[in-house]
Amino acid sequence: MRLDSLGELSRLAFDLQRLLVEANEATQRGVAHAHQCERESTELLLSIRHELRTPLHAILGFAEVLLHEIDGPLAPGQREDLLAIQSAGTHLRELLDRALDFSSILAGRLSLELREFEIEALLEETARETRGLLAEKAVEVRVEATKDLVLRADRIRLRQVLTNLAGNAAKFTDRGQIVLRALERDQRIEISVEDSGRGIEASEGKRIFDPFQQSGPREAQREGVGLGLAIARRLVELHGGGLEFESRVGQGSTFRISLPLSRKPLG
Repeated sequence: MRLDSLGELSRLAFDLQRLLVEANEATQRGVAHAHQCERESTELLLSIRHELRTPLHAILGFAEVLLHEIDGPLAPGQREDLLAIQSAGTHLRELLDRALDFSSILAGRLSLELREFEIEALLEETARETRGLLAEKAVEVRVEATKDLVLRADRIRLRQVLTNLAGNAAKFTDRGQIVLRALERDQRIEISVEDSGRGIEASEGKRIFDPFQQSGPREAQREGVGLGLAIARRLVELHGGGLEFESRVGQGSTFRISLPLSRKPLG
């Protein structure tokens, strides 16, 4: 081999080594920056949790007082509204207590707290909260669930998923119905949220589970940041399940959660 060829190879090897060193340094800087962002995110979540706890406790306290009818009897409609407030407030408190886990959801490091429970009760809670979101809309919300169907899952996280799906259904359904279903199918539990709302355009459906993506009119999009469905799918996947949807414009949408079946009896 000619000497000039050896010199060229040596120079190339030196350049490659330099590039590898620079790439390693850049990676280390990126990791350090990510850790700093994570620390700042944690501090922000702690601050938010602290600021929200006081008014939230007040809301739950007043709801409890009113439900005990200390200030006088309640009409049936008032009791239903207060139960919805109490249910939503309790759920929010549970989420705030675990707010620091949100970054772990996106990073895939979330630890689930699995236990057995009957899915019908969870659907009823979600339905009651959803009715409170509909205001004066002519929309019926009902639950259709197989009796005594037991699911092994993280109840708080699954409630988070269902609240997101049902909340979206309430937002985009002006008349008709929203149905929360649970049944056993092919050795799995299938939970669905079906609505008779506006439906989802095919172009939007291709990216509906992507982070920071939203569907529907712009005035509705301003209510969130587009992480709900992305987080919902990841939470379901952490349970060993899947989240899919089908939709027809002008006829409605159905989101289906498929989870492993637990046959362990309660108690």
